[in-house]
Amino acid sequence: PEMWNKKLKIILQVLLLVALITYLIFALFKTDDQSKITVCSQIEITVKDSAQLDYITSSNVKMLLKSAKMYPQGERISRIDCKAIEAVLLRQPYINTANCYKTPNGKVIIEATQKKPIVRIMSNNGEDYYLDHNGFVLSSKGHPADIVIATGNIDRKLAKKEILELANIIQEDNFWDCQIEQINVTASREIQLIPRVGDHIVLLGKGENLEEKLTRLKQFYKKILGKVGWDRYSMINLEFDNQIICTNKE
Repeated sequence: PEMWNKKLKIILQVLLLVALITYLIFALFKTDDQSKITVCSQIEITVKDSAQLDYITSSNVKMLLKSAKMYPQGERISRIDCKAIEAVLLRQPYINTANCYKTPNGKVIIEATQKKPIVRIMSNNGEDYYLDHNGFVLSSKGHPADIVIATGNIDRKLAKKEILELANIIQEDNFWDCQIEQINVTASREIQLIPRVGDHIVLLGKGENLEEKLTRLKQFYKKILGKVGWDRYSMINLEFDNQIICTNKE
């Protein structure tokens, strides 16, 4: 009887395992069949940074997809190509990232972010536009972004090289992002910085070795100006290598 009980127990375990495997296979094929007939019942579009930027809205994304005949409403879930939807959105000039995915209950989620301006160019030649961190030109119309402004004698070549490099350094460093309010380019194409704190102008000279110059300036701010006062000088000149020349106020 004991041996029979053991055999019966083994048989029951085997039957249970077979039943479980059969159920899993059935559920797998059932889910696959269901996905083939389920249609997209809901689309959720989110532009994640719309509170800060207003180049693209969820309505714009919807219109872009409808125009490209890629809007998934009513389509079978199995036929919706999320990668193709992402590709359509990424071809648009103001979209930085795009992500699309499907849920088991037939919902399609689309998320996008916008290209973010890091500097506003307001040139003497009348041009007014933004640049993102890659140098892509963004319209300034109706966009009150709180970022550093570059003014003066700036053409597109200078804007996309020296000014863009400087703006990236400022934007990536919390100290400079809080401290530098304006970049100005003189008639002789020398770069000046106008700080938020301190009644002085910083002269960087030509747009060379900008990161090294700002490293020197940060050390000077922390070691010297903190002791003598932020309004002690009218000009701080970093034009020459390994030197900081200060002009006292009259």
